[in-house]
Amino acid sequence: MTRLPDNVSDELAAVAEPLAVGLHAVTRAGVKPGDNVLVVGGGPIGVAVVLAAQIAGAAGLFVSEPLAGRREMLLGIGVTEAFDPRETDVRREVFVRTGRIGPDVVIDATGVPALAGQAVSIVRRGGRVVLAGVGHGSVEFDMGQLVFYERSVVGTLGYNFDIPRVIDLMSTGRLDASALITGRFPLSGGAGVFEDLAADRAKHLKVLLTPKGL
Repeated sequence: MTRLPDNVSDELAAVAEPLAVGLHAVTRAGVKPGDNVLVVGGGPIGVAVVLAAQIAGAAGLFVSEPLAGRREMLLGIGVTEAFDPRETDVRREVFVRTGRIGPDVVIDATGVPALAGQAVSIVRRGGRVVLAGVGHGSVEFDMGQLVFYERSVVGTLGYNFDIPRVIDLMSTGRLDASALITGRFPLSGGAGVFEDLAADRAKHLKVLLTPKGL
């Protein structure tokens, strides 16, 4: 159990879990001040990773995300650039924007095996790939991409001990999680909200259902 400070709203506390996932992934990646970071996927976990990477001091923060609305939102919270992977060679563009070196860290927040495999070829020599998305199936990549370029691949899942850290960061004003909350509805309308999300999962990041009277 984590005590909620008076200056952290119940709404923001409700998204502490995905924020903790993002913080844990960035911690596992060892993001340092001045690092260039590419985040694959701009969904809830991708946004949480972006926010945590900003706190860690990432200098260049790039995101690969196919949905225009999410790219616009990510630019609004301060990412360096957000690319549409359907129209852009993300690997090339990030390579050019990082002095033809490549990102120090690539964090996959999608869980899509093919994208996880691509991440290994995108990160710079000696860089780190962190797999934060929970997916299914096998990931394929050329072993030479790891061995010859001394790249590392790390999995990340646990976050329980990061929830108090997230609350503390929100309490001190260093973490603004408001971008994660894209809808607020009464609990009585929950069934309709779930139907809406099932029809269009890209419509929201996180939705809050509020009991009447609260």
